[in-house]
Amino acid sequence: MIEVNRLTKRHVDKPKKMPRELEQIKIFSTLTGHGVGTIDFVECVMKLEDEEFNNILENSKDYAKFKLGNLLKYREIEIFPEHIEKLKDSMAECELKNLFLSLKEGYFVLRLK
Repeated sequence: MIEVNRLTKRHVDKPKKMPRELEQIKIFSTLTGHGVGTIDFVECVMKLEDEEFNNILENSKDYAKFKLGNLLKYREIEIFPEHIEKLKDSMAECELKNLFLSLKEGYFVLRLK
């Protein structure tokens, strides 16, 4: 089973009196997904059966086979907007590709479960 998670950038309201250095740490924390308080950065947006994922790989071109195939090796991969730009011409037509192309902010993480 492959789990597709979308991570998005979140910002918390700026307190009135906070030293500049601490404000930078807080912003960095929220942008990298470490979170401050109860902010939720991860949303499972799709689950794929192994057979479906393997079918996508088989019907894709070299870059998609390489990038998505790394999931089988590393058990988790990140898909950033710059990867999606390359994947759009290399990846087989499928729901996963449509999901990638719908990204407005953040990035995706694929995990092998």
